[in-house]
Amino acid sequence: WEEVIIMLPDYVNLIFLSATTPNTIDFSDWIGRTKRKPVHVIRTNYRPVPLSHYLYAGLKLHKLMEGKGGFSDIGWKKASMALLPASERAKLEQGQKKGGSASSKAKNKQSTTPSFRKNSG
Repeated sequence: WEEVIIMLPDYVNLIFLSATTPNTIDFSDWIGRTKRKPVHVIRTNYRPVPLSHYLYAGLKLHKLMEGKGGFSDIGWKKASMALLPASERAKLEQGQKKGGSASSKAKNKQSTTPSFRKNSG
């Protein structure tokens, strides 16, 4: 990416948005020296673009967290189901359609949960 910035024509203006650049001042100074243009750094503790977390499972993206909204149990359950082998998923879905007892649902849930679990901390 350094070469791209260096080789850009003078008429191209740059805007950078990053919540993860630890050396903002050093980076912006380098940009200013390289492009021979003034650079303005604007900092804020407010995150204008909410941070979202997704899990790719079963050829789909499942939203696990949106901004400050917290963890999505529904997204986690859908992603967990998508990670199960098709045969296990079909058994579980059949059991839910038949409306099995609460104890059998709990038993199925325990036996079909993928080997990873969300961190409780």
